[in-house]
Amino acid sequence: METQTILVAMSPSAQSQEALFAGLALARQCGGRLVLMQAVELNICGEERGIARSELIHGLMLAAESRLKNLARAMGKGVRCATVVLEGPAGDAILRAARKFDADAIVMGPRRAGLLAWLRRNHVRTVLEGAESAVYLTAGRAAQDLQVGHDAGQLVEQDPVFLD
Repeated sequence: METQTILVAMSPSAQSQEALFAGLALARQCGGRLVLMQAVELNICGEERGIARSELIHGLMLAAESRLKNLARAMGKGVRCATVVLEGPAGDAILRAARKFDADAIVMGPRRAGLLAWLRRNHVRTVLEGAESAVYLTAGRAAQDLQVGHDAGQLVEQDPVFLD
């Protein structure tokens, strides 16, 4: 299958840069386009006490969109790039974005050290179980890429593929 659309799941953390670099390398390698996405989720209550949750979410989404657009501009002229910010739990938002843009691959970077600890995170499990495309988890240059296809139905370890 030819990879044409690569969804890169971003977060405000510095670690998501690793996913960005891997997604960029994959896009250059296959001539595909990047879709930079970020999920915004705010787990607070208290609107009945005057906390303006919707305003907070709106502000977070605007900040995320501005950040992603700046990153997209930094990709240069050789890479086609789109951005999207979705509200909700990260795993669900990543899957929604993948469907919306008909992504052929999803690239996600680590949020904490250790691939096994990272795989236990709910959003990663949600994406791995629900993705209809290849999923690449970057966890350092020595990490293996893990790929899940909609036909596989389970996690399949691949030989290491390093994206420079």
